[in-house]
Amino acid sequence: MMNLLRLNGLSFLGLLALGATFTRADVTVDRQPTVVERRTFDPAHRPADMPPLQGNEAAVTESKFDCKVGMDYRVLDHNRRPDGCAATLQIRGIHIELQLKVLIWLPEHAPAKLVAHEEGHRRIAERVYAQAEQAARAIARPIDGKRVTGDGADCAAAEKRATESTADGFCKECLRQTATTAGRVGDVYDDLTAHGTRAEPAEDEAIRQAFQKVESEARK
Repeated sequence: MMNLLRLNGLSFLGLLALGATFTRADVTVDRQPTVVERRTFDPAHRPADMPPLQGNEAAVTESKFDCKVGMDYRVLDHNRRPDGCAATLQIRGIHIELQLKVLIWLPEHAPAKLVAHEEGHRRIAERVYAQAEQAARAIARPIDGKRVTGDGADCAAAEKRATESTADGFCKECLRQTATTAGRVGDVYDDLTAHGTRAEPAEDEAIRQAFQKVESEARK
């Protein structure tokens, strides 16, 4: 049997309430509990909402990392022009919400080895997610207090553009350090286990080796 992890790192950007009177720099991170869902399917009649299987794939695990950011800021300048407005802001607070959702699709009456392999993909995603708050705080540190600018049809639109651009850059970097890393570890894990078809290394050892290899790659 062929087993494949599909890991989709998606950024859903949502700006929370913004305020111009925030007086103290602040970074808050709300790392939501992981949501895990397991579904079974009839291989002869797969559900319409199930990701397509390719080749000899028998199961699939989807891991979705979400990032939402809100910012408090102080307006430093509004440069009104005939064609719109340019806003200069100072970020005075960053509020981050992180979430991981894992959906495991397994065929009915899946063999234990297949189940263990897909659960290994879940464990990889959760292990990376466990470090997501630390990564988010490190990424946010140079943004807090930073001056940012944006252009828009009016000053409110310019402020929104400035904060959205900053938040989008934050989430892209956050997902690079979480979703992309988890995806790479998952790929190595699949290579080591031949997508779960090899008896050795067992899942625990394959996960250990996969993380070790990716960490070594990052140091180069």
